[in-house]
Amino acid sequence: MDFALSPAEEAFRRRVRDWLRANLPEGWGTPRCPRPRTPAEKVAFARRWQRTLYDGGWAGVSWPAEYGGQALSPLEQLMFHEECFAAGAPDMIDIAIGLNLTGPTPGITVRPLAEMTGVAWFNEVFFDNVVVPLDMVVGEIDRGWDIAITTLSHERGTVVPYQRLAQHLDGVAALARRLAADAPRGTGAADRQRLAQLAIDVAVLRLSTYRNLSQIMRSGRPGAEGSMLKLLWSELEQRIMEAAASISGAYAQLDEHAPQAVDAGRWQYGYLWSRAATIYAGTSEVQRNIIAQRMLGLPR
Repeated sequence: MDFALSPAEEAFRRRVRDWLRANLPEGWGTPRCPRPRTPAEKVAFARRWQRTLYDGGWAGVSWPAEYGGQALSPLEQLMFHEECFAAGAPDMIDIAIGLNLTGPTPGITVRPLAEMTGVAWFNEVFFDNVVVPLDMVVGEIDRGWDIAITTLSHERGTVVPYQRLAQHLDGVAALARRLAADAPRGTGAADRQRLAQLAIDVAVLRLSTYRNLSQIMRSGRPGAEGSMLKLLWSELEQRIMEAAASISGAYAQLDEHAPQAVDAGRWQYGYLWSRAATIYAGTSEVQRNIIAQRMLGLPR
């Protein structure tokens, strides 16, 4: 794969970078602009940020132009998200599922499910007498499962959070250096080896993402390779958070409300949150079955 960008792609990256620099919330990333903490604050903030994206033409970048999107190519979408991560732009995960995968359809009931983090991010979803107008049907009637599988393939093959995992790993490495300065013998060899292996894993995930993206651009549709990426990143996220807990030592038992909590409880929350990574978007068991059957040709 050729990693060099064309002049038009370089210009696109600069355009995204310049827009983010000019439109991020004032003081973003500094104590002058504290991040929202409660669910209500997060939703209100996400709505304001989404409005800013919409006004700038960046909301739903993958959507067709006739529906208000930019119809960006898979590579442009990836570059857009890379620049957002590089700039530390607000995360849209709380309300981005519809933008990334499917629009909001009437007659659907959503019931939140609280996790052990205390946040209700997962939901029960009920389709109560949902009526879809004929002119809004995607694909063939009675072939909805095919659409669902294709949608999940897009999610697994193109929404790969390697930038976020790289940021987490940088934070864990900084944590190790900071705690080592207070320890009589510094960071142990086992921890150093563990961090090195995690850095390798993040690099492999990034390159695998680009390889899968290249294949999608050639074929026009995602394949079962997205299951491999989902398996890689979800289990890698758990290993990164496990490393943070191990390096924190006894402090790993403290939550964000404890005055001695390391990094204000960031890693304890992340560890609990990461347990969901191998469940949502398809469990690891499901992903391994897909890989076995559709990639390796093994029998059911």
